[in-house]
Amino acid sequence: MIMMMKLKKRNINLLTLPFVLLTLTACQTTLPVFEESNGQITDCSEIQQTITQGPVDYLFYANKMVDSMVNNSNVKSILKNHRIKIYLQTIENKSVDNIDIIAINKAVKNRILRSGQFIVMPDQQNADYRLAGSIYPLQHSADKCDNGNRKFTMSLTSRQQSSILWSEYKTFK
Repeated sequence: MIMMMKLKKRNINLLTLPFVLLTLTACQTTLPVFEESNGQITDCSEIQQTITQGPVDYLFYANKMVDSMVNNSNVKSILKNHRIKIYLQTIENKSVDNIDIIAINKAVKNRILRSGQFIVMPDQQNADYRLAGSIYPLQHSADKCDNGNRKFTMSLTSRQQSSILWSEYKTFK
């Protein structure tokens, strides 16, 4: 009888273990690895990673870009001293694509607030930095840059010096 109860308990544990591991894996977050442009103007030959997939999940990439910003060495050096006062400029959709910009802006704001590293300011005058972004088509050019690609950019700029502290982009086909 006791042996039978131990076997049943072991079987239950063996059945629940994969479920627990699956649940923990789903909760796990990984830090993104993105190419950083560091505020430099880039041409099409420098775009190394074009994502070719079905509908683009701009929310996913907006969250990954914010994570990249928080983990950037330039941003971290400032965050060592104090939280950054940031103004969130509305991310613009400069493409003809039907994109839920409101959801993207909310996702960016939520991700920034959850990081606990920034103070979101209601106006640009009282902020130290401005986070701006846009989604736009790559322009027609002779260097084969136009392949139906879209570019999603975000940058963190100092309000005082107008210098770019962090900048990143992703391209999509």
